[in-house]
Amino acid sequence: MQFLNSRLDLLMLSLMAPSRDVGVYAVGVAFGQVAVFVGSAGAIRGLTGEAKGIDVRGAGVVAGAGVLLAASAPWAIPRVFGESFGASVPVAQVLALGSPVNYLLQLMSGRLLGRRQPLRLALVQGAGAGVFLLGILISRVPTSVAVASVASYTVALLAAFRAVRRSPPRE
Repeated sequence: MQFLNSRLDLLMLSLMAPSRDVGVYAVGVAFGQVAVFVGSAGAIRGLTGEAKGIDVRGAGVVAGAGVLLAASAPWAIPRVFGESFGASVPVAQVLALGSPVNYLLQLMSGRLLGRRQPLRLALVQGAGAGVFLLGILISRVPTSVAVASVASYTVALLAAFRAVRRSPPRE
C-alpha cells in the first residue's frame, strides 16, 4: 500500500497535467527520493521488531542524505538529466528534505505489519492518500505536488504513530 501511495503522485499527475510537467516531476522524484532508498531499512527494522520506538539514528542518516541531495540538486540535475530539466530542482529538493518523514513512515508501517495490523496500516495509508488527493486537486504545479506528497507522508506518519500506540505488541 505504501508503494502505491508513494507513486500516486506520478499516476495522478499523468492524468491531470501536461506531459512536460509529468516529466519535470518524474525527474525530481528520481533524484529527490534517493535518500528514501537509503532508509528503506526502516521498514525491515519495524517489521522485525528491532525498532521499538522512533529510529532517531536512521532518520538522522536519511535526513543527512536528504540535505546533501537537496544541496546538490541545482548542480546535479542539469548535468545528469540536461538543462531542460532545471525545473525539476525544487521538486527534488522538497522530496529530498521530506525523506526522513518517509523513512519514519516506512518504519512505523513495518511495526504495524509486525504487529499483524494490516487494516490499521491500510487506514493510515488511506489518510495520507486523501491528503495527497486534496493537494493535487488544489494545484497541479510540480513543486506543489511534491509538497502535497510530503504532506501526505506526514499525515500518514502521524496516523501511524497513533495506530502503533493503540495496537497491542506482537507476542
